[in-house]
Amino acid sequence: MTKIPEHFFPFKISKSEFVRHSFILFLGSAVAQSLSVLLYPVFSRLYSPEQFGTYALFMSITAVLAFLASGVYEQAVLLPGEEENARSLVVLTLLLTLAQCMIFLIPILLFGDFIAIRILNNVQIKPFLVWVPVSILLGNVYTTFTFYANRKKYYGIISQGSINQGAGINISKLVFGLSGYTNVGLVFGRIIGQLTSAVQVTVQVIRKSLIAWQDIKAVKCNLRQVAITYINFPRFRMPLALMNTFSTVLPVFVLSKYFTASDAGQYSLAAGVLLTPVTLLVGSVSKVLNQQIIEKINTKQPVLYYATHTLRILMPVTAVLFLIFFFFSEQVFVFLFGSEWREAGKIGGMLLPWVFLVLFATPFGFVPDMFFRQKKAMLIDAIYLALRLVALTIGVLNKSLMLAIGLFMMAGCIILSYNLIWYLSLLKDHDKRITAEID
Repeated sequence: MTKIPEHFFPFKISKSEFVRHSFILFLGSAVAQSLSVLLYPVFSRLYSPEQFGTYALFMSITAVLAFLASGVYEQAVLLPGEEENARSLVVLTLLLTLAQCMIFLIPILLFGDFIAIRILNNVQIKPFLVWVPVSILLGNVYTTFTFYANRKKYYGIISQGSINQGAGINISKLVFGLSGYTNVGLVFGRIIGQLTSAVQVTVQVIRKSLIAWQDIKAVKCNLRQVAITYINFPRFRMPLALMNTFSTVLPVFVLSKYFTASDAGQYSLAAGVLLTPVTLLVGSVSKVLNQQIIEKINTKQPVLYYATHTLRILMPVTAVLFLIFFFFSEQVFVFLFGSEWREAGKIGGMLLPWVFLVLFATPFGFVPDMFFRQKKAMLIDAIYLALRLVALTIGVLNKSLMLAIGLFMMAGCIILSYNLIWYLSLLKDHDKRITAEID
């Protein structure tokens, strides 16, 4: 693994801490995600829409259960003032994940056929169900140590982790596909990539802060205290994360259950192609944005201008790109991925307004936590989930895939627009309080 030095930037970039750190994270994500984008046309010809649909279903299951496994305590790692408490949160998260994954394995072993055929309506998913706890464990290990690395400003390690995960997943998928193992290639490729990145990030973080991690006895004694101190994360943030994630992957479950695995595959490819560059930009910027805003709030500095300045940078360029793609989405998909993915192009064009708002609202999703507004955030996500359920239900009742996806997109646009306005209003209220204290 090649280490990315943090001084490896032009002078003008190095002058801004935010830009420099964002660039480090962007570099790692860019390499990983660029590989995914470049290989999408290859994967679309190696794997069928049905296989993409089964893989999307596997991913959706693990995404939802991952939050249940950890209690989202990993999201609290950035917050403690005491370093010992942050390390305790890391250990607590990993122990909870391990215990929950063992529990998840029991119903899978006992009722695998029933879950695959009767609940999910996808017999191809059955042999992969036993790998769900493994994927969750590896994913949560990687995520937890990434949060800790973000706290310690180990941005080079995070960047290397992104590269290793992207390379491991995509190269493994490619090897399986070219070798003819297309029935297992997508799922096993992901697990191999998760394993390599989880090991790398864990080892490098512990090595870099070895002295701090040697006092493991103090960390163990502190587990109960931090579990109680940050109990609002599993109490409010976990249901919020569950609803938000389930709301996002809901089309995969519904399309698999009431339409076909091929329809789920068409949707997953369209959403994946659109969200990959968005995830690249949001993931890189939001890690540093979160850390910077939290620091400013804790030190009682104004933050609204800092937040809106980020939006002003992102909006103009992305608006033009999205508008161009909107008019040519179907032709682009057919050209890049083949004629059997024409429906994915139609779906991609419909999803663009929602993806556009995801780009701007998602980086500020941590703001309610800073002002203890988790209850309202959870209520909004409950409404979001309800609206999406209604949207997809209308599509199912009318036996119209496009109607279901169109209404799903509209529900997302409404809620994300409201969320962005609310996040900025919370930051504005903070600035008013700071100004009042100064006066």
